[in-house]
Amino acid sequence: MSHGDAVEPRALAELRVLHLIDSLGSGGAEQSLVEFLPLLAAQDITSVVITMKPADTNELTMRLQGIAEIVLLRGAWIDRLRTLRTTIRRSGAHIVHTSLFYPDVMGRIAALGSGVPVLTSLVNTPYDRARYEDPGVRRRRLRTLQAVDSVTARTMCHHFHAVTHEVGRSAVRNLGIRPDHVTVVERGRSRSRLGYPSHERRIATRRALGITDQQLFLLSVGRQEYQKGHVVLVDALGELCASGIDAVLAVAGRPGSATTSLKTAAASLPDPDRVRFLGYRPDVPDLLCAADVFVFPSRYEGTGGALIEAMAMEVPIVATDLPTLREVTSDGETAILFRPESVPDLVAGIRAVIDDPGLASRLRRRSREVFEDKFTIDRSARRMRRLFHEIARR
Repeated sequence: MSHGDAVEPRALAELRVLHLIDSLGSGGAEQSLVEFLPLLAAQDITSVVITMKPADTNELTMRLQGIAEIVLLRGAWIDRLRTLRTTIRRSGAHIVHTSLFYPDVMGRIAALGSGVPVLTSLVNTPYDRARYEDPGVRRRRLRTLQAVDSVTARTMCHHFHAVTHEVGRSAVRNLGIRPDHVTVVERGRSRSRLGYPSHERRIATRRALGITDQQLFLLSVGRQEYQKGHVVLVDALGELCASGIDAVLAVAGRPGSATTSLKTAAASLPDPDRVRFLGYRPDVPDLLCAADVFVFPSRYEGTGGALIEAMAMEVPIVATDLPTLREVTSDGETAILFRPESVPDLVAGIRAVIDDPGLASRLRRRSREVFEDKFTIDRSARRMRRLFHEIARR
């Protein structure tokens, strides 16, 4: 498994890449794609973004105006496959770049026999044990999807890009792909979009949310799904408040399969209004400026784009001790890590941050250092460009 820091290959005069993804919605994979495409366009790569369903927000689509052509596949699955197959053959593309399960499988099948190589981005750990423990997952169906993913990955995909080493190792275990066919390039985030933390942003955002200067503001960002583990955080909030801490929790992210259970858990608190479900928010950087602690309680994760943004904005972080998140946080140097599902450990982690200003200061400083070293969008785009050229030259 390589890290994507090989010697720069001789570039082609111009590279055309078809990026196939579910939608230009609010997820981490979508956000990452939109972040680095403008930097590729400023160099020598022309991008076409092909989506399988309309976006659930216009934000990412608007950010690509004038940067990339956007194509929406319509009709039944077989109709989309035919259209994609025709598009690949007529587009003059050098690479088909896929992300997420259905685009991965469709892109591999559609490109078969075209001579155009397929590069799949591995962005999560969808077949690890925690996924099978999701009560909303039908295990037999997931095993079938895993088998389809494995067969098409091993026989129809030329190379893989992993967002962390652990995600790459998970794919090697669960899909049977070769380690030397995986290149690790970390996700990046744009400092120009995020801005910098400031007292003014903090005060203005807290005021808009109705949060006082004296209250402890806990923030979590992620869609309301089993994977994100927000119910553990709601339970932890209850324990913090019961101990006398004046705390407020905000969850920013679109509703999902866990919404009902989350609202039930919040309603069981003595003061349910202490939990704010904000839905999708385009102003996450401002929310991070306002937060006292960023909590990331995922049960499984690929990288955690919101975690990277919290590091950039220098918010003290408490996150689940997962192999992927340990890797992103530099073995816990930028965050307090707690055992998955453990409310007492999560409470202890939050208390450690708020009771020790020195610890919080060290976490902030180290988070910014790690972000600037590993997770800027410029570094990510530069290394993805190198990978695209390397695959095209093969």
